[in-house]
Amino acid sequence: MNAFTKMVFSAMLSLLGVGVANAFETVESQDVHFSGDAEANPCKVTLPSTIDFGPVNVYALPISTIDQPQSSTGQIQTVRVEFQGCMDNQMAQMSILGAEDTVDPTILANTATTDAAKYVGVAFWDATASVKGKYNRLDVNEEMSTSYNVGTSYSGEGASSGTLKLIACLVSSSYAPTPGNVSLSAQFKITYL
Repeated sequence: MNAFTKMVFSAMLSLLGVGVANAFETVESQDVHFSGDAEANPCKVTLPSTIDFGPVNVYALPISTIDQPQSSTGQIQTVRVEFQGCMDNQMAQMSILGAEDTVDPTILANTATTDAAKYVGVAFWDATASVKGKYNRLDVNEEMSTSYNVGTSYSGEGASSGTLKLIACLVSSSYAPTPGNVSLSAQFKITYL
């Protein structure tokens, strides 16, 4: 039906007293899809991708059962885990996940596959806060016993930042370590509270 025919038909119906308001109304519906990402990370986390201990005398490594990190030979590195864009007063805990040493399962195992040093791994301490100069040991695959406020540098809601510090110490899990290549990998797991 063209426009002229519609107009003539409409005029005839009007003469007959029939309303045409809805006679030619077309209803159309279309679906609208919504999508997005609902993220659970209240902060942006950055940490170093590589920690290099450099050359270290394997026979000078402290035994893994030490209570506090020892560094007479340079085998200690500080690992800074930076939090940015956090909500104010955001609390967090951290875990270090990775292969456990077969002799001392509290340390990260050396997983080098070629000419690997034996009985060598990394022990971790929580250096964010110390009590009377003492650091808390952080065992591999265990959560920190303390929660930290990583949203403390107040710059407005959603713009706070904070830092967690760890001490990583290259250690021996035995009194008879052997020299060789050292390669370790870990996943840092952040739990927001």
